[in-house]
Amino acid sequence: MICNATNPLACISTATFNVTSDDGSGTQVPTVLRLTLTGVRGTAASAITVTIGTTVITADAFGTGATDQPGFDQIQFTLPSTVDRGDLPIVVKVGSASSRPSDTAPHVTINP
Repeated sequence: MICNATNPLACISTATFNVTSDDGSGTQVPTVLRLTLTGVRGTAASAITVTIGTTVITADAFGTGATDQPGFDQIQFTLPSTVDRGDLPIVVKVGSASSRPSDTAPHVTINP
């Protein structure tokens, strides 16, 4: 699951995301996305990258969410203004391990 976590009071899961979002105060800031996944526990956020299309983004934060349950790891990353736009594959990498090849990866839509 991926959601817009820019506003700390609400993590909104949608099919598409804008490059900037309201931070809860009415200010447009770079969008922060939170991705729920498994298999990255114990890894520093700086060692995790997310590739959207051809844009490689280093994770900002790592956590286990509200509980310490296996399979509920979360990473947060901020969309750069240069992120690719459109319906694009999203791939997570930790070192040389990849979530899956980009041609079979799930897609996320980044609005122009």
